[in-house]
Amino acid sequence: QQISMTPSTHVLQMNLEMSMPILNWNLSRWISIPFIKYNKADSGKKVDNQIALAKLDNFLILLPDKVDIVEDEKFEGVNGLILLNEINKLNNVLLYLKRSLGVMKSDVKEGIISSEASLVINGVVPESWKDYSGYYCTTVTNIFATQFIQRHAMLMKWIKEDEFPRV
Repeated sequence: QQISMTPSTHVLQMNLEMSMPILNWNLSRWISIPFIKYNKADSGKKVDNQIALAKLDNFLILLPDKVDIVEDEKFEGVNGLILLNEINKLNNVLLYLKRSLGVMKSDVKEGIISSEASLVINGVVPESWKDYSGYYCTTVTNIFATQFIQRHAMLMKWIKEDEFPRV
């Protein structure tokens, strides 16, 4: 006869006075196992709203401002049109990300944390952001933001110096 993983007090041949607390403890442990599993699954989803707002604000601060186009004369010719197209793409992506973060922040203030907001709070880039931006190279939000910061700096340099790559 094999001893079970959670042996009863009878198998261990304990007296009744000493065995009841152990028997009750084993029984309560056995009964509570499914509830502990559910509790662990739910505990990961609980997020402090203030911390969530701070993380969303931090990501929003990382994003650069849109590139303002002051002089249209700089964007004549093929190279100018290519540069203008890149600026418009970047501006559209930044606007989309900022609007998305604004919606997430307002939802978090109301106590609603969407799946996308949960991803951003945990430092993961949502698929919708990747799809809209066309940038699939990373899932880390800081690296994702760094890519737009670098692109913004490059475009600003090209506009200021009036020297951009020739086609």
